[in-house]
Amino acid sequence: MSIRVRLNHLEDYPLKVPCREACPVHTDAGNYVRAIAGGVYEEAYRLARRPNPLASVCARVCAAPCEDKCRRGTIDSPITIRALKRFVCEKHEASLPPECHPPRPEDAVASFDDKVAIIGGGPAGMGCADTLLGLGYRVTLFEATEMAGGALWQFIPEYRLPRSVLDVEVCALLERGLDLRLETPLNDKVTLSSLREQGYKAFFLACGATRGLDLAIEGRDADGIFRAVDYLLNVNRGYRIDLGKKVVAIGGGSVAVDVARTALRPAYREGAQVFPSTEEGLAGLDAARSALRGGAESVTMVSLESLEELPAARSHQGKEELAEALREGVKLEAGLGPKRILVENGKVVGVEFMQVDRLFDEDGRFHPTFSPGTESKLEADAVILAIGQSPELSFLKEEDGIELTSRGTIKVDPATMATTAPGIFAGGDVAFGPRIIIDAVANGKRAAYSIDRFLRGVSLRECRNVVVEELNPEIFRRDPHYDVINRETPPLESSDRRIGPTEVEKVYDEYTARNQALRCLDCYIHTIYDPELCILCGRCTSICPTRCITFVSADLLESENEPTRTFLATQLTQEKTALIKDEDLCIRCGLCAHVCPTNAMTLERFQVEEQILCNQEGTL
Repeated sequence: MSIRVRLNHLEDYPLKVPCREACPVHTDAGNYVRAIAGGVYEEAYRLARRPNPLASVCARVCAAPCEDKCRRGTIDSPITIRALKRFVCEKHEASLPPECHPPRPEDAVASFDDKVAIIGGGPAGMGCADTLLGLGYRVTLFEATEMAGGALWQFIPEYRLPRSVLDVEVCALLERGLDLRLETPLNDKVTLSSLREQGYKAFFLACGATRGLDLAIEGRDADGIFRAVDYLLNVNRGYRIDLGKKVVAIGGGSVAVDVARTALRPAYREGAQVFPSTEEGLAGLDAARSALRGGAESVTMVSLESLEELPAARSHQGKEELAEALREGVKLEAGLGPKRILVENGKVVGVEFMQVDRLFDEDGRFHPTFSPGTESKLEADAVILAIGQSPELSFLKEEDGIELTSRGTIKVDPATMATTAPGIFAGGDVAFGPRIIIDAVANGKRAAYSIDRFLRGVSLRECRNVVVEELNPEIFRRDPHYDVINRETPPLESSDRRIGPTEVEKVYDEYTARNQALRCLDCYIHTIYDPELCILCGRCTSICPTRCITFVSADLLESENEPTRTFLATQLTQEKTALIKDEDLCIRCGLCAHVCPTNAMTLERFQVEEQILCNQEGTL
């Protein structure tokens, strides 16, 4: 039996599905993982794709905040949600039924006459375009470079994100009716004012943070110093970058890891069917090819942060990427800050570092200080600075009325993505600084709804409904051993074959994917307790494998109970007994409901559905 209720007193239930709530676009990870476990791949793909127009991209390079919040991680290791998304995307992207594909150009008819201009073709711009096209607007995307995708192709190495995957996502937008104009930057000729004159009624600025930050230290102007964004952009465009034998990458974030791995990566020959894995084979590669990778003999990544504070390792995915970098031969020196660049004859020969004393001042502001007398030197033929990025906003004019923050980003209302200029919105790196891909996509989607509200003059709000379904505890588990299945990361290309654009991470086979999906704890399933039916037999507490259910005297309960404890109900007897449950320990095995003789304990699935509600009068 299934009933639909408006979410009111059930408001806390979405928070009990942390993977979904951690995703900025609220991807229903738990349900698509369970669909994979059941072999229902088409439904899994629909669930993964529905809120995210860059599902195939995120399946490879998302930082996966969903995995960081996965409750399975409190028991052993989180579900491999990102890798399972890749499995289902690759399985179904090319063989979907017609109704799963975006409409053909001739079917993409705009519902509104208003034209919207998006400035920047990165993940924020693509997320906004996808949502606006779905709402029925005519959308033009202006991209300054020769290819859509922004940071996805400019700064992410091809061995992590093949360009063919990005092409699929861009083509899907074109098929929906997107007017894409490449190599069309905003400048003195193409301005926001001139676009207004062409009939554009609203704008979304999503031009990213493409300017690398610099170091103001001695020797910075020597030959052999590169900014990370410039280095990666040139490599991804196929230009030869001769770094020499010894490379130092300064920075502790994910960009620094990408730089270090790229610099260490051997050369490759385009079109080669088999990559040689022997020393003789590697020596025979065509080193003159313009797509030559660095192939340095040694690469050392140096960070201000200690190993425990390293930004690149703050997420589960980041830890795995860093581990692969170290396995490939990247060296890591943590807790050091650059004092000066060592130069001979105008060319860099090394870097002098000092040990970091502390990173933040008494007010919590970033202000590194160093310990005197701790100088050390690293030899280097090239130094790559991966210490941050900022937006390039020279195209903005005073008459545009767009205010900037002290960090040089565009000032926006984070709830609506609105700038200080009417009808102009902004999101992604240009508004918040460098952030993860799915955050930028979420910014674009939010801005699209705000643009729709602005153009139509209506009030919109998000409403969550919940579908409640009672489950049979005897059959809802597909595998009784789900709780002892270990996390298994996707297979990787062997280290001696990681050449050029060769993709390091591979896709699961079907057996492994389904087995990994079975590890999901089904956080959207909850035990529901009816105290009027309870006879205090204690079977539920006796059989619980994690001891998450406990009967206690109600007199012991206080309002200061730990937040992880959920007070279910009180059985009013002479002793005033209460039943409490620790949600963090519950693994949704269903045994408590299975053994309950009076049906006082049941299992129910709470499925969240989100809607946008509005009316034409602008009130709700």
